[in-house]
Amino acid sequence: MGRQLNGRGWRAPLATAVLAAAAALASAAPAAAAPAVAPQYDLALCCRLCPKAADPAVYDGSSYLEEFRVLQQGRDGWLFRSGIDLTTKIDISDESLAELKRLATVLRKRGTELVIVFQPPRALMDPDKLTAEQRRHYDFAAAKKAYGNALARIRTAGVSVAPLDRLIDEHKGYEYFFRRDHHWTPQGAEHTAQVVADTVQQLPAFQDVPRRSFVTKPAMLIGKPGTLQKVASQICGGVYSMQYVTGYATEPGDGSGETGGDALLGDAKATPAANDATAGGLLDATGGDDGGLLGNGGDGEVPQIVLIGTSNSDSKGGYNFGGYLQQYLGADLLDTALSGGSFDGSLLHYLPSELYQKHPPKIMIWEMPWQNWPGSDKNPYKTFRQAVPLVHDGCHGRPAALAQTVQLQQGSNELLFNGGGKVQNLTGARYWLDIQFDDPTVKDLHAMIWYFSGQKESLKLHFNQYVDNGGRFVTELRSNRPDYAAATFMGATIELDQAPARPLKASAQLCEAADAPSQQTATLEDRKHAHD
Repeated sequence: MGRQLNGRGWRAPLATAVLAAAAALASAAPAAAAPAVAPQYDLALCCRLCPKAADPAVYDGSSYLEEFRVLQQGRDGWLFRSGIDLTTKIDISDESLAELKRLATVLRKRGTELVIVFQPPRALMDPDKLTAEQRRHYDFAAAKKAYGNALARIRTAGVSVAPLDRLIDEHKGYEYFFRRDHHWTPQGAEHTAQVVADTVQQLPAFQDVPRRSFVTKPAMLIGKPGTLQKVASQICGGVYSMQYVTGYATEPGDGSGETGGDALLGDAKATPAANDATAGGLLDATGGDDGGLLGNGGDGEVPQIVLIGTSNSDSKGGYNFGGYLQQYLGADLLDTALSGGSFDGSLLHYLPSELYQKHPPKIMIWEMPWQNWPGSDKNPYKTFRQAVPLVHDGCHGRPAALAQTVQLQQGSNELLFNGGGKVQNLTGARYWLDIQFDDPTVKDLHAMIWYFSGQKESLKLHFNQYVDNGGRFVTELRSNRPDYAAATFMGATIELDQAPARPLKASAQLCEAADAPSQQTATLEDRKHAHD
């Protein structure tokens, strides 16, 4: 809990100066000097939530603020979100499980096993920080059961899931999360890494992973202002104090100071985050023997375990989750997690990279907070319709059924057309669309996909600012509904609400999906008879 100075504290410098001058005069006078009076300070408790924070309407109008509805004051300076932190229900939809299973299947075909790290709600992990009143309304047993059921549900998709419910303990003796922030603390990251490492070590794929010892040491002091307290200050005014915790760093036990990720970068001493793919260009692997990012050692120097996920997992926050994983796994690891990329940003960033395409890992650890799970309300298909083709790098290196490059103007721009007297049998369930803008900073796509059946899809894809998509968008043609899956692709347009600030081109390819049945073409007349 922060504290602030009030009352007479501001007078201290002036009082000191006056006393010093008086002492100097007294030394020249025969009379004895009066004893100096120490300055006095009044301390007052600072920074508690105002009544305004309890009004749900305050959080309206901003998708960011809505995630914090409604802030509540906990014990020992803690803040909680009633909607996310105090939940007792976790929805794992059948649709999301089907999509996850699709991704796990295509990854496994490329030799990669997927492990899910499903971060639990804050109140479930730190219930001792709830007030007595909050505990009366928070059903801890129901929350614990809901979380355990969610883990079990995810396992039905055929993936390994770290049993983090082992860590639920009201008297564990440490803070799993920060007091006023949604991230886990270094201690929370370490305990999580121990459970995840135990899960990974049981996989047959881990048996062939090269072993290496790592040690973790105190390395820094982390000052955490906290996302919850920032919102509290925005609503109520005032400033909370920082929470300070010790940060840690992990290094090889042999003292070499170089992990596999460092070797990829070619400079083990470049930055503290040298084994973090987000530190700059790690995913743009060039290979070869020219001292590029893959170095001169070939496949042997590429870690065979990869971590993808959110800011809980990257090295910038100092939580050291990736480092702890290396220590408890006894194996090297490549950290490709991204701050500000949401749960899927680093996945969609990593899959099309040369590093993955040339060196798919044996094990992929995917960390995500429970509230980021692609449930029904978040349209899980949108993520997985991109991820599945990206496992195979989209249409790169694949024959194009249709291809074209166009100069874009404001309005509707015809990108692809299945016609010209010969209509190909391009059914939605069997084809991928790969669009590349010549401006690598483009992060939003609005395309219209047209079908001969009269159906059309308004396709909108977006990458967060921290995800380097290079101006590329890859997706399946829509297949999550039987009518779309069976429909024949007619064409695609790109929609621009405004004229480009500078000349802009887009190149598009439509290619057959990996493992799709062979397709046959038909004349336009044949297609008409087929629909009669």
